[in-house]
Amino acid sequence: RKPEVRNNMYPVLSTGTTEEKLHMLQILARSGDEQTAPYLEKASRDTNPEIAREGLRALQILKARI
Repeated sequence: RKPEVRNNMYPVLSTGTTEEKLHMLQILARSGDEQTAPYLEKASRDTNPEIAREGLRALQILKARI
């Protein structure tokens, strides 16, 4: 949950493989903070429906936590 660790994770949401992105979204849903929400919102609009679904799910989990 350290901000410096999360900051290193965000780029994977743009450059990673589908599997990497899905795992990163799951991690960020459970360890993110208010600054994480825009990254999850962007993922929820991904052209890959699997990423978009997980992005929306991650955003809902994050908002319920914070």
